[in-house]
Amino acid sequence: MRTNHRRVIWAEELGIDLAELRKEHPDHFDSLMMKRKIGRQAQAYWKNDRQLARVEDYAPAPEAEYTPPKRRKSKPKAGKVRRYDFTDAQIEIAKQALIKAGAPAARVKLHHSTKEQLEIIRRSLSGGDSV
Repeated sequence: MRTNHRRVIWAEELGIDLAELRKEHPDHFDSLMMKRKIGRQAQAYWKNDRQLARVEDYAPAPEAEYTPPKRRKSKPKAGKVRRYDFTDAQIEIAKQALIKAGAPAARVKLHHSTKEQLEIIRRSLSGGDSV
């Protein structure tokens, strides 16, 4: 037994015009022409915008709105100390602290010391120990 099947076209059932629907496809001629037109409008807009930006960069700023940039104070760099200058009292305090700690004063090694500092240490040392 053979049944008579009728083909249903859903576009007609839903009220969709297939010719108008095909015009919305990106490869359709009308879509391509609209894309070119919008592209030309965008190029003209951005060309004008870039030109305005160049003009505004060279325009003088109003005097009332201008504020000079604030300078940041830089921190001084900590450099390496090449030479220490101690007072006589400071050397005496250091020597007494070393003696109290148990270190022999004769073993203290000084670098770049002044004549006064060497003389104080020589006077404080007992016996024939060298500096």
